[in-house]
Amino acid sequence: MSDFCNSPWGTWRKDVKKLKKFPIALQLYSVRDAMEQDFEKTLKEVSEMGYEGVEFAGLFGKTGTEVRELCRKYSL
Repeated sequence: MSDFCNSPWGTWRKDVKKLKKFPIALQLYSVRDAMEQDFEKTLKEVSEMGYEGVEFAGLFGKTGTEVRELCRKYSL
């Protein structure tokens, strides 16, 4: 077993464990049509899918303050 841990695969597995600390985020350009239709509902659904962060591709008429409050509301 110790040979496995010293192999490239074992080293890679240790590195992957470190990566799990980073939040999973979604680029909202992927769901831009839904964002245009219902901005808040889309953020809520993205949060419910398990995403912990988002990257915006436009604010669809919302102010920065409105967007910040919605992100806080849905823990994004």
